Amino acid sequence: REQGIVVGNTPFQSISSKVLHKSNTKPEENWLDITVKEGKYREVRRALGMIGMNVTRLIRTQYGPFTLGNLHRGDLLEVKTIPKVFLDLLKESKKQKRCLIAEADKSIIHEKEHGSDKHVV
Repeated sequence: REQGIVVGNTPFQSISSKVLHKSNTKPEENWLDITVKEGKYREVRRALGMIGMNVTRLIRTQYGPFTLGNLHRGDLLEVKTIPKVFLDLLKESKKQKRCLIAEADKSIIHEKEHGSDKHVV
Protein backbone atom coordinates (compact mmCIF):
# COMPACT_ATOMS: atom_id res chain seq x y z
CA ARG A 1 0.00 0.00 0.00
CA GLU A 2 1.29 3.45 -0.90
CA GLN A 3 1.48 5.91 1.97
CA GLY A 4 1.52 9.66 1.79
CA ILE A 5 3.15 12.26 4.02
CA VAL A 6 2.01 15.08 6.27
CA VAL A 7 3.52 18.53 5.69
CA GLY A 8 2.63 20.85 8.55
CA ASN A 9 -0.95 19.82 9.26
CA THR A 10 -1.73 18.96 5.63
CA PRO A 11 -1.86 15.27 4.60
CA PHE A 12 -0.76 14.45 1.04
CA GLN A 13 -1.38 11.26 -0.91
CA SER A 14 1.64 9.36 -2.22
CA ILE A 15 3.84 11.02 -4.84
CA SER A 16 5.83 9.01 -7.39
CA SER A 17 8.97 10.29 -9.07
CA LYS A 18 11.57 9.39 -11.65
CA VAL A 19 14.97 11.03 -12.18
CA LEU A 20 15.26 12.27 -15.77
CA HIS A 21 18.61 14.06 -15.41
CA LYS A 22 21.01 14.14 -12.47
CA SER A 23 23.86 16.62 -12.21
CA ASN A 24 26.68 15.63 -9.86
CA THR A 25 27.96 19.20 -9.63
CA LYS A 26 24.84 21.39 -9.85
CA PRO A 27 21.81 20.05 -7.94
CA GLU A 28 19.73 22.94 -9.32
CA GLU A 29 20.04 21.31 -12.77
CA ASN A 30 18.43 18.03 -11.73
CA TRP A 31 15.26 17.05 -13.59
CA LEU A 32 12.53 14.96 -11.97
CA ASP A 33 9.29 13.62 -13.40
CA ILE A 34 6.73 13.78 -10.58
CA THR A 35 3.22 12.30 -10.50
CA VAL A 36 0.74 13.49 -7.87
CA LYS A 37 -2.74 12.12 -7.27
CA GLU A 38 -4.35 15.27 -5.99
CA GLY A 39 -2.68 18.65 -6.21
CA LYS A 40 -3.17 20.62 -3.05
CA TYR A 41 -1.73 24.12 -2.83
CA ARG A 42 2.03 23.98 -3.58
CA GLU A 43 2.07 20.23 -2.84
CA VAL A 44 5.13 19.37 -4.93
CA ARG A 45 7.18 22.33 -3.69
CA ARG A 46 6.26 21.68 -0.05
CA ALA A 47 6.84 17.92 -0.19
CA LEU A 48 10.23 18.25 -1.91
CA GLY A 49 11.18 21.03 0.49
CA MET A 50 10.66 18.55 3.34
CA ILE A 51 13.49 16.43 1.93
CA GLY A 52 15.79 19.40 1.28
CA MET A 53 15.10 19.92 -2.42
CA ASN A 54 14.46 23.41 -3.80
CA VAL A 55 12.03 23.52 -6.75
CA THR A 56 13.13 26.19 -9.22
CA ARG A 57 10.72 25.36 -12.03
CA LEU A 58 7.49 23.40 -12.15
CA ILE A 59 5.76 22.55 -15.43
CA ARG A 60 2.43 20.73 -15.63
CA THR A 61 2.46 18.46 -18.66
CA GLN A 62 -0.65 16.39 -18.07
CA TYR A 63 -3.99 16.55 -16.28
CA GLY A 64 -5.70 13.16 -16.13
CA PRO A 65 -5.78 11.78 -19.68
CA PHE A 66 -5.07 15.20 -21.26
CA THR A 67 -1.51 16.13 -22.25
CA LEU A 68 0.01 19.38 -23.47
CA GLY A 69 1.60 17.72 -26.49
CA ASN A 70 3.25 20.36 -28.67
CA LEU A 71 1.45 23.36 -27.19
CA HIS A 72 3.74 26.27 -26.39
CA ARG A 73 3.36 28.83 -23.62
CA GLY A 74 0.30 30.98 -24.29
CA ASP A 75 -1.13 28.67 -26.98
CA LEU A 76 -4.73 27.55 -26.72
CA LEU A 77 -6.39 24.45 -28.08
CA GLU A 78 -10.18 24.20 -28.04
CA VAL A 79 -11.59 20.79 -27.23
CA LYS A 80 -14.79 20.68 -29.28
CA THR A 81 -15.79 17.12 -28.59
CA ILE A 82 -14.42 14.81 -25.96
CA PRO A 83 -14.67 11.14 -26.88
CA LYS A 84 -16.37 8.96 -24.27
CA VAL A 85 -13.15 7.02 -23.69
CA PHE A 86 -11.44 10.23 -22.50
CA LEU A 87 -14.36 11.14 -20.26
CA ASP A 88 -14.13 7.67 -18.69
CA LEU A 89 -10.37 8.09 -18.20
CA LEU A 90 -10.87 11.52 -16.68
CA LYS A 91 -13.38 10.14 -14.17
CA GLU A 92 -10.93 7.39 -13.21
CA SER A 93 -7.96 9.68 -12.78
CA LYS A 94 -9.40 13.14 -12.26
CA LYS A 95 -7.03 13.86 -9.37
CA GLN A 96 -3.88 12.73 -11.17
CA LYS A 97 -1.57 15.37 -12.50
CA ARG A 98 1.79 14.83 -14.08
CA CYS A 99 4.39 17.49 -13.43
CA LEU A 100 7.93 18.05 -14.48
CA ILE A 101 10.40 19.92 -12.29
CA ALA A 102 13.20 21.54 -14.21
CA GLU A 103 15.90 24.19 -14.12
CA ALA A 104 17.01 23.98 -17.76
CA ASP A 105 14.63 24.97 -20.55
CA LYS A 106 13.69 21.61 -22.11
CA SER A 107 10.52 20.19 -23.57
CA ILE A 108 9.10 16.87 -22.47
CA ILE A 109 6.13 15.45 -24.31
CA HIS A 110 3.96 12.95 -22.56
CA GLU A 111 1.68 10.86 -24.70
CA LYS A 112 -0.93 8.57 -23.24
CA GLU A 113 -1.24 5.47 -25.38
CA HIS A 114 -3.21 2.43 -24.27
CA GLY A 115 -2.61 3.13 -20.60
CA SER A 116 1.17 3.52 -20.81
CA ASP A 117 3.30 6.66 -20.91
CA LYS A 118 5.76 7.35 -23.71
CA HIS A 119 8.45 9.95 -22.95
CA VAL A 120 10.05 11.83 -25.80
CA VAL A 121 12.96 14.08 -24.82
